[in-house]
Amino acid sequence: MKTPILIIISAPSGAGKSTLCQRLLKELPDLFQFSISSTTRAPRGQEVNGKEYFFLSHAEFKDGIEKGLFAEWAKVHDQYYGTSKATIESAFKNKKNVI
Repeated sequence: MKTPILIIISAPSGAGKSTLCQRLLKELPDLFQFSISSTTRAPRGQEVNGKEYFFLSHAEFKDGIEKGLFAEWAKVHDQYYGTSKATIESAFKNKKNVI
């Protein structure tokens, strides 16, 4: 395999982003890894830490920003969301593309 890449799936709500990602992960598990985002918002319903999101406190998230631990991050409605550099680096070490 060539050098792994980071693939960003972006579209309006309901366009099929999750369906596409699930299909890629199911049909080509050796090529793709899903990036689980970090957030400061509280879990909803049956969400599990490390499955849907990594749930962090505001202090933990801000510390991660200061230490440069996120590849990208944003503040939305007073909550932080971001992608851990470590998640991407781990997938690349395993020769997997990140979606």
